[in-house]
Amino acid sequence: MLKVSAMQNKELSYARVLSNLLDGYVGGEGENGDIYGLALLAGLSGLCSSEEKLPEIYGNTGKHVSSMAPDLSAGQKKTGMLVTSIREYLDREYCSKLVLLEATAEEFRKNPACISKVFKKETGFNFSDYITQKRMAHSKLLLRDMSLKIYEIAEMTGYADASNFIKVFKKHCGMSPNEYRGLHN
Repeated sequence: MLKVSAMQNKELSYARVLSNLLDGYVGGEGENGDIYGLALLAGLSGLCSSEEKLPEIYGNTGKHVSSMAPDLSAGQKKTGMLVTSIREYLDREYCSKLVLLEATAEEFRKNPACISKVFKKETGFNFSDYITQKRMAHSKLLLRDMSLKIYEIAEMTGYADASNFIKVFKKHCGMSPNEYRGLHN
């Protein structure tokens, strides 16, 4: 069995705490606030013989990790911000007949393949499925208004013609818009 000295054991523990902190920075921040800093402080308290040195150790360690974290997570943050902007754009414009992957890519000055890939990775939806889901949810609400014709609902939800709208609605909801309307009115 390999013998580990008390000093080596402390160094291994310190390395584990640093590794966990770094995982926290790379894995995301947000609503957890400074929970990673608190975890580091708690972990270091068991490694430091003098409590007076903890703030100094914590400060130096935090500065070191923070200086590394932007390099490791800047791409993730930038991608997340891009997808958030795209979702906000789609949430505003999904009823437009012009909301296409190519037009959205042009709007954000990105390649359509790039938009498609990062959108799927961040949201779990492919681009067209996201738009379809938004349109179907809106069309279900509109179908409750008996004064609206199917072709009007199709236009209001971004479909160029009623037959395409009906086909997509059937595929997505398992029934025609008129059948849905009959069940929910």
